[in-house]
Amino acid sequence: MSPLLFALCIAHAQDDDGWSARPLEEGEAVEAPAEAPPVDAEQGEAAEGPAPEPAVPAIAVPAPTSSAEPAAEPDAGAAGAPPADFDPFKGVAPPPSVDCDEGVVESLGAVVLPDGSIAGVESLEVAEAIKAAASAEDLGAEQLGDLDADQVQWLKPKLRRLPQNPYAQTDFTAYTLEPGEVKLGIGGLSVGVFSNMEIGVSPLFYGLGVPNARLKIDAIQEGPVDIAVSGNRYQIAQGDRYNGSYTTVGSRVSWIVFPKWSLHLGGDYNMLKSDGLLDLDELNPLLTGQVDDAVDAASTQAEALFFADLVTARVATDIRFNRRDSIVLQGSSTVWTRLTADLSVADQEIEIPAVAGLDDLLDSPGPIPLGENYNITASWQFAWKRAELRLGAGLSSFDWAWLTQSIEFSYNLGGKTRANERRIRSTWRGNRKDVKQGEFEEPAG
Repeated sequence: MSPLLFALCIAHAQDDDGWSARPLEEGEAVEAPAEAPPVDAEQGEAAEGPAPEPAVPAIAVPAPTSSAEPAAEPDAGAAGAPPADFDPFKGVAPPPSVDCDEGVVESLGAVVLPDGSIAGVESLEVAEAIKAAASAEDLGAEQLGDLDADQVQWLKPKLRRLPQNPYAQTDFTAYTLEPGEVKLGIGGLSVGVFSNMEIGVSPLFYGLGVPNARLKIDAIQEGPVDIAVSGNRYQIAQGDRYNGSYTTVGSRVSWIVFPKWSLHLGGDYNMLKSDGLLDLDELNPLLTGQVDDAVDAASTQAEALFFADLVTARVATDIRFNRRDSIVLQGSSTVWTRLTADLSVADQEIEIPAVAGLDDLLDSPGPIPLGENYNITASWQFAWKRAELRLGAGLSSFDWAWLTQSIEFSYNLGGKTRANERRIRSTWRGNRKDVKQGEFEEPAG
């Protein structure tokens, strides 16, 4: 190491308290030490008087010159120049925290001074970063080698390797879609408006001539517990002759019991209203299905007026293994009904169509035993990049009613979670491309 590099690294003076350092001013020289006092050979002690502080001999630091004219080497015989045999390290040991090795200086681009500061660096963040790098160098940390193609492929961010998302499902939970997220499924189309609100419709029923709308608000979010309120409405109108509606107001409570297991409880209050003359011939056949001929004929001849109220209890739980796979268990039951109706036509009683057991429920108003109305299902939930599929089976008090609860398919777009996953995949693809290009590059030299 040259004397000039040493002088630029540390300008120090040793005292009783330790080391101190300061930068040299332009043209300033470090004073040479005074001669040491004579030592009495017989006593082995220094002569009386305070011992001078050791210091390095004076080193002339030349003033900076322009880039066009490099500074000339100091003449060994000039005044103030160090002697030819001068060793700046003789008798002087830098503190352990200072490393002025030229390789470290070149790799870090700065010098760590004895007081912990960085020479020429005023930014605290930069200084800390440089000292952290120096500490890693002192500890013998080794830089990892480049990844090969097999390692990059192993690091591919597959969905089964990503952490599970407890807020992914919104149809049987209190959770809502993320802002800007769109979900199109068998059950309908939903859009996340705010962080706690989504709106939706059922395109299928719209196509069948039944306007509808749905709203859900995650009103309370306290730690692992969310409480939401929801409502939907379906409307059938045939001019001034008939007006029918189906309105639901409900609530859901979702509780993340453990990181991979959640419990969901809820209930719905359903209100069915039919007022006026309903002409079944004007309805889509998919809505009416097989209706008794007497009912079909009577519906074109008289008015039907009734109001029905139903209370439905719901429970669900999901166990999530990863971002892609989970198990969903659901159960529901109509626990109470009430009917107010006048269905007489020409002294004949009109029966309510048997749709999902609605006629049986309304024939027995009041509390409904659990054994008479139930729907229990178990399903496996698949969640890919954009598509989601739920497949399962179950038991129900009415034939095939479990299908509406155990099977679902949807296509999802947007949302913060999917945007983050998209960035992860994009970064991985960039790394894979870099590795492939590196395999075909010729080695330097």
